[in-house]
Amino acid sequence: MSPVRTHRASQFNRGTVPVTAQRNGDFSDTRDGRGAAIPLFDPATTRANPAGSGFIRDRLPNSIVPRSRIDPLAIRVLEFMPRPNAIPDDAFTNSNNFLSLVSSPTDQGVTNLRFDHVLSSKDNLTFRYTGTRNTFNDRGFGLGPADPLARIDQRDNHNWLAGYTRIASPSVLNEFRGGATRQFLDIRPSSRQTSSPSLPSPECLAFPAPDSREDSARNTRSSLPTPCPSRGASTN
Repeated sequence: MSPVRTHRASQFNRGTVPVTAQRNGDFSDTRDGRGAAIPLFDPATTRANPAGSGFIRDRLPNSIVPRSRIDPLAIRVLEFMPRPNAIPDDAFTNSNNFLSLVSSPTDQGVTNLRFDHVLSSKDNLTFRYTGTRNTFNDRGFGLGPADPLARIDQRDNHNWLAGYTRIASPSVLNEFRGGATRQFLDIRPSSRQTSSPSLPSPECLAFPAPDSREDSARNTRSSLPTPCPSRGASTN
């Protein structure tokens, strides 16, 4: 039987997160890869195109979304999104402006057992068990339970073997063996395996109730329940 061994590996993860202006609803400086401004259109002005097929919308003034029109749920979820902490690859699009380096541990263990029993000079029994355990804790960007990439992989393998040997005569030997193998593989987001108080529940974030049978009072996002934990801005 071998002890559980822990291995740690780190890798750079890069991603794109909203800059301060975008977090506040200001997309006036949001540009494509050529540097051209990307206009925003007001969905509330959607109407049939009087000049032909399809629909048209009016542009939002200066491509700024008024604070009063930002969904309270979006504001709450934004608290769990980190701020830029790296020079972007593209100054126009701000792509890959967030960088993290975290370790992701892997715990491994192996168990080997064997049992041999001599029933008589002609009869023998054998039993063997081998089990392996492998837990990989991928910490993603290192943002905790709210990390979109973080996951925990659990892989357990079990193998059993039983055998019976019978010496029938000096020239005849009978051997019977049977075995079984089972693998358990469970992959879950880290948020499913933690009770961290920093991770809000859907109700805390004011998500609509998942059960459609709930009354309409619970299926609303007009107000935010309290208290609700706040992660705040993260740069790591």
